[in-house]
Amino acid sequence: MERTVNILIPLAILLSIASWVFLGLTFGNLLSGYFETRTCLTDCVQTYYFAAGGVGLAAILLAGIAWIRSGFTGRTFLALIVSAFPFAIVAGIAVIGILGSTPSSH
Repeated sequence: MERTVNILIPLAILLSIASWVFLGLTFGNLLSGYFETRTCLTDCVQTYYFAAGGVGLAAILLAGIAWIRSGFTGRTFLALIVSAFPFAIVAGIAVIGILGSTPSSH
C-alpha cells in the first residue's frame, strides 16, 4: 500500500502543476490585450480554463486516494491541500459566473 501512495503523491503534484500552468495560460490570454488582437480567442481560453479544472480535479482525487490509503498522514494531506488550490480557483470563478448571470428577483 505504501508503494501506491508513493506513486500517487508525485502524480497528484504533477497534475497540480499542470493545472497551474493551464490557469496561467488562461489568465495570460485574458489579460493579453483587446479581444480583437488576441491570438487565443474564446474557444482557446475556454479550453485552457476547463483543462485547468479537469486536471485539478484529477489531482485532488489522486491526492485524496493517497491520503486515505496512507492512513491520513500529514505528508499526503499536504499534497491534497496543494492540489486543491487550482481547482478551488476554477470552481470559485464558475460559481461567481453562475451567480452573476442569474436574474435577480428584485
